[in-house]
Amino acid sequence: FPVTIVPVMLCQNKIITKPGGVANVAYQFKNTNTNAKLICFYDREAMKIFYKEGLDPFYTGVEAKLPIKRRFVENGLQVGPRLDVEHKNCNLSDESIEDYFQITKNFIDKNDVPHAVILSDYNKGFITDRQITDICVEFLGPIFIDTKRRDLKKFGFKNVFVKINESEYRQITSVPQNLIVTLGERGAMLKSYKDEMIYPTRDFKVVDVCGAGDTFLAALTAKYLFTK
Repeated sequence: FPVTIVPVMLCQNKIITKPGGVANVAYQFKNTNTNAKLICFYDREAMKIFYKEGLDPFYTGVEAKLPIKRRFVENGLQVGPRLDVEHKNCNLSDESIEDYFQITKNFIDKNDVPHAVILSDYNKGFITDRQITDICVEFLGPIFIDTKRRDLKKFGFKNVFVKINESEYRQITSVPQNLIVTLGERGAMLKSYKDEMIYPTRDFKVVDVCGAGDTFLAALTAKYLFTK
């Protein structure tokens, strides 16, 4: 007979909640001299975490359901599978997402023009292809995009830098003008149409990649701004 083995995990320690996704990107700026503004959908429980961690998000009153990722950690390392709780398009209609995009654009227009824009495009419904193109055309400053999409032709602008990981790199169907590929403990690769350059890390061992892409993206943006 087939046998199913289900691990039983005993939780006797405190449950820790932290910002994830684009909120984690904004959170990583806390230890720099960078003023990051988080723009996201409104989720009542998520907002409690964001404010607790010193984030000041911009959002509307439309109730959404942001993704939740539950990790089981022992001695600082993830053990067992990760549990993702997600709703399609964050439980919002296409109309609500489009309305929110216009509200976001109005918010940016009424405030100081940012020195850089980060789009955490996890393909969860926050932003569409057309909206990404609109931002790339209208904003002339540097744009850093973390994307899960395979066709990267739409990101072929001089001011756009696309960041993906090594496994995603094997699946893409086109290379944009500026592509950055994280290589885990081996470092990162900068690739364009013609050139390819590896930036190795110092000698260290990666034991946990949870949130590594978000952290890298925040550090990359801060470094770019501080060296301009």
